[in-house]
Amino acid sequence: MLRTIKNYDPAKGAGLRTWLYKIAANKAVDFFRARAVRIVDTLPLEDAEPVAENDFIDRLADKMWLEQVLAVVGTLPADTQAVFRLRIFGDWTFPQIAGALHLPENTVKSKYHRLLAMLRKEFAGYEGE
Repeated sequence: MLRTIKNYDPAKGAGLRTWLYKIAANKAVDFFRARAVRIVDTLPLEDAEPVAENDFIDRLADKMWLEQVLAVVGTLPADTQAVFRLRIFGDWTFPQIAGALHLPENTVKSKYHRLLAMLRKEFAGYEGE
């Protein structure tokens, strides 16, 4: 925010709080995009904590499911991705998301609930549910 404060123009109609939300929303989207393609370093086998086989398989299935969900979400328009990520990972309220994305609150709610319905349909047969 401090690096881009010179770009803030209250004459454009956006309040400072809305501008800050927009920066936060963009940073959240950037974070999850970068995280989706990041290569994770692994621990040497001797440093790993012992995990029961069933626990490991359950965790692996959950991670695979989350990756599949994020892959589907990643194909959607940027504003729908932002609504999803801010709501799910950022725990933002609908009014906060609406302000950050400059969308009506009902539009944000509609995008979110349509996306959830689509994901439920897409992953209805997934064994992890």
